[in-house]
Amino acid sequence: MRNRLPGREKKYTPGICWRNLKDDKSPLFKNRVLLPTLVGLNGDASQMWEAMMTKITQVAKETLGVTTRMICRHKESWWWNKDVQDKIKDKQESFREHIRSTDEAKRVDLRDAYRKVNKEAKKVVAEAKNTAYKRMYERL
Repeated sequence: MRNRLPGREKKYTPGICWRNLKDDKSPLFKNRVLLPTLVGLNGDASQMWEAMMTKITQVAKETLGVTTRMICRHKESWWWNKDVQDKIKDKQESFREHIRSTDEAKRVDLRDAYRKVNKEAKKVVAEAKNTAYKRMYERL
C-alpha cells in the first residue's frame, strides 16, 4: 500500500450523470431543454450559446443528477462492450509479456506483437465509441 504525502487530500469534482440519459429520463431531459429554448432565440451568437449552455447544464443537473466523483486515471466507459474488454485484456497481457522479457531478441518480437495488438485495440475502441454515440444521438 502506498503512503500518501501529508497534507494532500483527494480531489473530487462534481459531474453530471450523463449515463442516466439511457434510462427513462431521456424524454424528460429533451423536453425540458428544447421547449423553452425555441421561444427565446434572440441576441448574437455568443449570447445564445451561453444561454443554451447554461440551460442544458442546469436541466441536466436537475433531471440526470450530480455526482461527486474522485478524479482517477480511468475515465467513464459506459460504451464498452465484450469485444472492447477482450481486446484491452489482450493488449495488457501483451504489454506485460513485453516488459517481463529479458532476452533482447525476444523482446523485439514481443514489442512488435504488442504494437499490432495495440492498433487492433484502438480500432475496436473507436468503433465501439462511434456506435454507442450514434445510438445515444438517435435517442435524443
